[in-house]
Amino acid sequence: MGTSPESNFIAGIAEHIAELAYQRLAAKLSQPEEPLAYSIDQAAKKLCLSRSTLKTIIREREIAVVRRGTRVLITKRALENWLERHET
Repeated sequence: MGTSPESNFIAGIAEHIAELAYQRLAAKLSQPEEPLAYSIDQAAKKLCLSRSTLKTIIREREIAVVRRGTRVLITKRALENWLERHET
């Protein structure tokens, strides 16, 4: 018993949709995990603040940082804590 052209067409579309879904899922699963700490630039973007505003917040010791040489990192937890303290 043969298949109709419509069945072949529908099967082709279903196969194409399945392949697209697989590719999107694979791309999503391969994305790197969120980092434990951020640079000043990365943290400023996460908080939607300017770099200079975030540096002022750091200078005023409103947010905890990790210093390693000249590198300044802000942990994800420090960002979350700062946000919680400044919710209105």
